[in-house]
Amino acid sequence: MNTIHLITCRQATEKDAALLAQIHVEAWKHSYRNYIPQEVLNDRKVTKERLEKMKNDIRQGLVFVVSADNRPAGFLALAPGFGEEAEIAVFYIAPAYQRQGLGGKLLDFVLEKLKHNGCKKVFLWTMKDFPASNSFYRKAGGKATGEVQKWKYDLKVMKFEFFL
Repeated sequence: MNTIHLITCRQATEKDAALLAQIHVEAWKHSYRNYIPQEVLNDRKVTKERLEKMKNDIRQGLVFVVSADNRPAGFLALAPGFGEEAEIAVFYIAPAYQRQGLGGKLLDFVLEKLKHNGCKKVFLWTMKDFPASNSFYRKAGGKATGEVQKWKYDLKVMKFEFFL
């Protein structure tokens, strides 16, 4: 675990794209082992398409970064087209920085920005049987709505909502 002296949050820039795409892949592989088939995780990598999507989302103002001592350590991306309701599409913290308060700081930062811009509700989907994220979202003030749907890899997901 790293000792962190300074945590900051900001809007992502295109200079962040490659590192954020790498964090996405590393966090996915780390967080979802034992939940998603290993062969799927082994195939996960930074591709040209993933990097272009990250750059496009950044250009649209949808991506926010949390940094630990001025080094990007995680990110949150919103789905396009938000207004009074917004969806968190992607939210990952690099494995070396998990469980150190960065995710909470980033989520608070983005929720406050959205609230300031007139958003009233923010939601996201997470695996139903994934205790780490479910506990995190509950502690952050999210409410599990009980809605569950089938998702790929034969997993169930649930919706968490934050009312601003």
